[in-house]
Amino acid sequence: MQTGFFFVKLKRLAPKSTGDSAVAILQEAFGDDRPYPVLAVELRRENGSDTTLYHMPTQNNELGCFSSEHFEFAGKV
Repeated sequence: MQTGFFFVKLKRLAPKSTGDSAVAILQEAFGDDRPYPVLAVELRRENGSDTTLYHMPTQNNELGCFSSEHFEFAGKV
């Protein structure tokens, strides 16, 4: 097994004006088109559904756990 980290960037999300607080928090925590390293990946199983979470730093270097559905692979950096 190999270990290492990879980079992701925030997907283009709905504008803040939609009132979705989760989207607003992600847009404040992550800069547009900037790659962020994923330090760990976690699979959570709750109520019969699987959720993948990324453990990664925000643009203010605060570590957090975020749903992978809001990010896309950033390619080689």
